[in-house]
Amino acid sequence: DADLSFNRFLNEERIGMPDIDVDFPRNRRQEVIQLIRETWGAGRVCGIGTMGRLQAKSCLQEYGRTAGIDLGTINALTSNMDSGMTFSLLKEGDPEQLEAISSCIKKARVQPQFDPLETLAKMESAFKSKGTHASGVLITGSPIDGRLPLFRNKRTDPLVTQFDMEALEKVGACKMDILGLSHLDVITDAIASIKGLKR
Repeated sequence: DADLSFNRFLNEERIGMPDIDVDFPRNRRQEVIQLIRETWGAGRVCGIGTMGRLQAKSCLQEYGRTAGIDLGTINALTSNMDSGMTFSLLKEGDPEQLEAISSCIKKARVQPQFDPLETLAKMESAFKSKGTHASGVLITGSPIDGRLPLFRNKRTDPLVTQFDMEALEKVGACKMDILGLSHLDVITDAIASIKGLKR
């Protein structure tokens, strides 16, 4: 009816689900989400969960904390690791660092019957925490609680999916990013100030 074109969102060349981003001033984002809830129904709108996974650096920190290894030693071992580092990459690119990690754990005599590097590799990619996507919102045509697992996050959205974005895409759900941008706050305030001066 409105003669809108959605070619940007849905086209034959795009393999994955459409990526729909809408920008609003940051200080009015919640108003937009509330309007969406009122329009579609609170039970059909929810936030999107995120799953924090252990990476090489956090694996070593958790292992060291649990095993009682000195924090300074663990920090020295992890100081050169970036957030995307994995034990596979360490094995290929920095075997000396990997050997230093193994030696440190062996000296602590933590579960000597197990290979420490094998244990750390098994920990890698394990779920550590759950959270809420900063901008993602899911809108469905029927009540969400009959379709997806949910949890409540009183700090952000009342309802949040226990599926992350990748899992949602696999079950055919389409998310929207309702982005709150601070520079739109600045533009909005500037326009209001200019209108005030003109009066």
